[in-house]
Amino acid sequence: MNYYFAPFVSGLKTHITLVNYPPVGGPPASAADVNVYATWPEDKVWRIVEMDGLAQGSTVSIAHSDIPVDYPKDRMIAYFMYPGKLPEQLDTLPLEPEIRSAPAWRGNIQFRSDTTAVSYQGEIPGEMLKIPKGSLSSICPMVQDGLGISTTFIFSNLRAVPTIEKRSLILARMRSRKVVSIQDVYTNTCNVIDLGDSASDLSDPLCAFSPDMAGVPLYLNHDREFSQMSLEHSHPPEELTAYGTTEDRRAIVRKMKSYWLSEVANTQGNAGGADS
Repeated sequence: MNYYFAPFVSGLKTHITLVNYPPVGGPPASAADVNVYATWPEDKVWRIVEMDGLAQGSTVSIAHSDIPVDYPKDRMIAYFMYPGKLPEQLDTLPLEPEIRSAPAWRGNIQFRSDTTAVSYQGEIPGEMLKIPKGSLSSICPMVQDGLGISTTFIFSNLRAVPTIEKRSLILARMRSRKVVSIQDVYTNTCNVIDLGDSASDLSDPLCAFSPDMAGVPLYLNHDREFSQMSLEHSHPPEELTAYGTTEDRRAIVRKMKSYWLSEVANTQGNAGGADS
């Protein structure tokens, strides 16, 4: 079961497209039709708002303004598909096995300006909601270099429980190991960080690390007027491995994260390490 997120980025309109079918064929979910829900953390519970139904084989594009009740403008709003009716509040987000799909169903985030639009996949696998802490090593960001080009870094985290907790994000140079900044980031949030043009150094790329929070990193490259945009993410560390058992691959990823997190922390004299 996937969850789908649609960040607020100043100056842009955001839409999220959901599909009730696998991306490349394969078995459908057990229920032919699903309900689409919007959710966000509110007063220590998940607020659940039912949107439209979605028939098997259908697609829907949603903007936050489509939510039929007042919604917060300062926190994460996530969407998900579910085959049954849900109450207006939940203590924990559902992770039902009967609506899992293989391959994973995709969502598509689209940012729109007055003159153009850009899109990329925007789903959070349900398995990630079970991670109590986690870590991030985004070591190959798709940052574009160029005069007048800025980068907005979007780091989205979603957990099964509705608490919002402060964590840390380290922005550092790969070659020199120099820390550019340490940012406060939060769980159950689409953290939006304006990097400006600080990312533009192809000889010493800027990359992102978090010793205490897992999530999905996105890189939105754009000019000042948003007339030119690109939206991509770095590959998860698991994608850099092949062959072997799942545990073998995860062990390699843990070592890689520990190495880079310790390298960055040691360079700055900060204590830290990866939490797997």
